[in-house]
Amino acid sequence: MAQWFEDEKFWKTFYSFLFPEQRIKIAAYEVELILKLTGLKGGNILDLCCGPGRHAVVLAEKGFHVTGLDLSAFMLKKAAERAEKSGVKVEWIRADMREFCRPNTFDLIINMFVSFGYFKNENDDVQVLRNVHASLRPGGLLVMDLIGKEIALDALPAVTCSRHPDGTLWFTRHELVQECDWVRTEWVIVKGTRAKSTIFDVRLYSARELKDLLGRAGFVRVRVCGELDGSNYNRYSRRLVAVAERDS
Repeated sequence: MAQWFEDEKFWKTFYSFLFPEQRIKIAAYEVELILKLTGLKGGNILDLCCGPGRHAVVLAEKGFHVTGLDLSAFMLKKAAERAEKSGVKVEWIRADMREFCRPNTFDLIINMFVSFGYFKNENDDVQVLRNVHASLRPGGLLVMDLIGKEIALDALPAVTCSRHPDGTLWFTRHELVQECDWVRTEWVIVKGTRAKSTIFDVRLYSARELKDLLGRAGFVRVRVCGELDGSNYNRYSRRLVAVAERDS
């Protein structure tokens, strides 16, 4: 049975809500923070689960050799259109992150916008990180951008509602399930008298659990932050950012 993230209809239905123009534009600022956080000046970068290519294209504009990987053909089409419009070259790959490995290739791998923890078996998450570790060059870095379990327990809103420019309402409901190891999200979009909904689960990791998971994958030096600016991770953080280095 196909998982929710394998359903192209899911991405097509919710694309405009997930990636409004403001979120596309903020990618340039996030890239600046990533480069400052890692100190990277040049080289090869993999955007793992690149979505519509908002970070990959900005990195290519800055002269990096960029590969963007995603499972969704729809998202990769959006990414390719963005790259063509910007006049940059990016290698786009459609693949399952559990299966992609390109040994000793990348100086930096980024995994942004909570694009981790989708698999029912935690060993699949470990396999992804092992692939990442192997795909990095010695001394290469991984940057992950997640919602930490601590944040979800303390500050994740139960219900939110926002209005799309065309008047469509987007309702989001969060529920912590399976002993708070997962967050179950329900999205409902309402336009006039018509509604569409979906429910999906994402595994949560605390800072300690994520560091342990990265250790199982072979990473020795791992730093956790509360933002891409490198600030300390605490109960007031909005994100869980991990920076993991492959040994030189």
